[in-house]
Amino acid sequence: ACAPFRRLHLCDRNLEEIYPDKITNTNNLLVDVLLAAKYEGESIRNEYDQKKDDYKLGLCTALARSFADIGDIIRGKDLYRRDSRTDKLEENLKVIFGNI
Repeated sequence: ACAPFRRLHLCDRNLEEIYPDKITNTNNLLVDVLLAAKYEGESIRNEYDQKKDDYKLGLCTALARSFADIGDIIRGKDLYRRDSRTDKLEENLKVIFGNI
């Protein structure tokens, strides 16, 4: 599958660190997803501040699209595979959703 360029640098740092046995309800999952969105937002803002003249889209548009990408990953609609980390994340999410 092809992916937009923005997906190549998606910061899913907190999503990778979710331990399925620690997620016992939707509130726990929401906290981890919000932290992932926070780190992604910080990453985009830093990148935007350094290269804003190169961006055709505004910061808010970049953030909105990135947060939509995170939502796709959580819902399992993300078809883009780049390495074994994404497979590990997918397996963890299956276990997490099985627990809640």
